[in-house]
Amino acid sequence: MEPQLRVLAHGAGSIEWRVESPTITPRSALQDLLRALLLTAVPAALLGAGWRRSLLLALAAACALAAGRAMLAVQCESLTYVRLLGVRLASRRRSGLWSSAQFIPLRQLQGIIIHEEVTATSVHFWLGLMLKKAAADGQAGSGASDGEAARHPLSSSGGGRRLIADGGEVEVAFPRLRPRLDLLRQVYQQLHPLLTTDLEAVAGDASQAGSGQQAGQQQAAAAAGQQQGT
Repeated sequence: MEPQLRVLAHGAGSIEWRVESPTITPRSALQDLLRALLLTAVPAALLGAGWRRSLLLALAAACALAAGRAMLAVQCESLTYVRLLGVRLASRRRSGLWSSAQFIPLRQLQGIIIHEEVTATSVHFWLGLMLKKAAADGQAGSGASDGEAARHPLSSSGGGRRLIADGGEVEVAFPRLRPRLDLLRQVYQQLHPLLTTDLEAVAGDASQAGSGQQAGQQQAAAAAGQQQGT
């Protein structure tokens, strides 16, 4: 079973996209059984414990490995967007240990992209939030406006959660569960219009505030000139 996507509305102006992972898959159970056979059954049989006892030891080891995997595995990863405030990225494990969360204010965001990573053996797709840290060259803004997979070179940093591109930094959503491309497209298609509208609104407010401040400075300068003239 592959990770599943749930869309949750938390009142007005807050939407959560949650990717959840199944507890134990047939593939992971088979891997645990093979590891247990190699680590316990074969050595025990070679030491003269007998194949029946060795298989029992392997079964017990496989159960222990499966339980450990289930407790330490990432249960879900989420992206929550709060209108006009920002994005919260969170990750939770089944055991409750090493869970993490971070909030990115809207003023630090520049857009959203889907990035394609091609390796020698596989192809992965990432959903990324583009940050304004290196926006001076103006390249990141154009990449955030379309739904195509971004193809500029990226390198990983910060445990695989943040990517460094030639135009700036990209914070990756769902970095461990790696949902399918169709799920990433669903999140993109729902989040992109909201994020674009709010970024334009914030930019408009900042522009109006700057214009008002400039007009106030001009009026103060004119009043000072009139006083000097009198």
